[in-house]
Order: sequence, then C-alpha cells, then structure tokens
Amino acid sequence: MKKFLFLTLILISSAIIVSCSSDDEPKAKFRDITLNCGQSYTIADADAEWTTSNEYIVSVSKNVITAERVGEALISSSKGEFKVTVNGVVPEAYFIPYTNWGATQSTVKNFMKEYTIFAEEPKALGYSVGAYSYVLYSFDEDRLNTAITIIDGNYVDDNTIFDFMYERYILFDINQDINTYYFLTTDQKTLIAFASNNIESGVVYMIAYMPYNKSRSLNDIKNQFDFAIPKMAASQFMTRLTR
Repeated sequence: MKKFLFLTLILISSAIIVSCSSDDEPKAKFRDITLNCGQSYTIADADAEWTTSNEYIVSVSKNVITAERVGEALISSSKGEFKVTVNGVVPEAYFIPYTNWGATQSTVKNFMKEYTIFAEEPKALGYSVGAYSYVLYSFDEDRLNTAITIIDGNYVDDNTIFDFMYERYILFDINQDINTYYFLTTDQKTLIAFASNNIESGVVYMIAYMPYNKSRSLNDIKNQFDFAIPKMAASQFMTRLTR
C-alpha cells in the first residue's frame, strides 16, 4: 500500500512539473533599443506576430517597427519582448513645463528651484528659464491646472518648434482663425494648444498645457480652451517681452 501511494505521489508531482513548465515558460528577452523619431528597425524574427504597447510612440508592421514619437513602448510577441526608447530634439530655447496636474505650488516651486522666479501670486507662478523662454503656472485652490511656455520667436524658427511638437504629441485639430494647433500627449492625459502671436519686437510662441478629462469630448474642451484663457494669463509675459 505504501509503495502504491509513493508511486501515485511521484506521478502527480511529475504532472504538476510538466504543466507548470509548459504554461509558465518565460519569454526570451530581446535587446532593448533606442531610436530617433522617424527611424525604423527590423526585428530578426519575422515569423512572430509583434505588437506594441503604445502605437503613438512606436508602430509595428509585421517585423518592422517605426519610432513615431518621443517616449517608451514595449514590443512583444510569443517569442519575447523588448523596450524601445524614442528620442527627439529639444530646441535650445524650449522648456518642457511641469505637468503633474493637481500638484501644489510648493511642489512646482521645488521642481523649478534652479530657475529664476519673477512672479508669485496665490494662483500663479512665473519663471524665467533662460534668455528667451518663460513659464507660467496657474493654480485653482492650490492645485496645478495650467502650464504655459512662452518663447521669443526671434531665437527659434517655426520649423524647429513644429518638429518638436510633432515628435512628441498627437495633432487632432487646427483652428486657422486664431492660428492655433491642438495636440494630445501620447498618454492622452494632457491637452496642448500651440499658437504664435505678433508683437512689436517680433513673434512670440505660446504653448499651453491643460489636463484632459476623457469624460468630456475633445471638442468640448477645445472650445472652452480656445487659447483665450492662456493668452490672458500670459499677459505679464507679453509685457516682459515687449519691454
């Protein structure tokens, strides 16, 4: 009887081991790669069906991947997986603001501690981030709800700014009447409006960032946004640039 039980336990254990090894077999780890926007890469294994974790950052066509926008995406198949990091160019005059929506003023001030603050109010912070750029943060009940970058157009051209935007964000609309381009971040958490304004000294580029609430339509948010609020909020920057 004992011998029978012993043999039964061995058979059961063997079955469990075989089952686990077939179901839990780890995927092969391919080498992570880094690409620049627009570059493509051919995966050696053409037989597998490859997918991407974010098609806005890296697209896949059979075994060829293309870097669409700045960020990171995981490329995977039944054969294995690897991470793709996509880089882009940041113009010297451009500054990407802090956009952790809901952050307090003190959190934003800590993030911006290396830069010169020139305006501090209960609902706004203003910073100089170099010779040609300024950043304004707007708050509602001490919670970050808008960030605006202002760039002196005398030191950066249209093509450079547009390349920067297209390498990072998803264009979804253009309002020719007010010369404004509307984008979404690749994680679809932030709405961005880009516009140029003519002032006495030349052109000023304004890029405004606001949180995107998926419960509302993009058109609804865009119509409310319409770049009027950012223009009003940034008036102190316009004054500084025209001095």
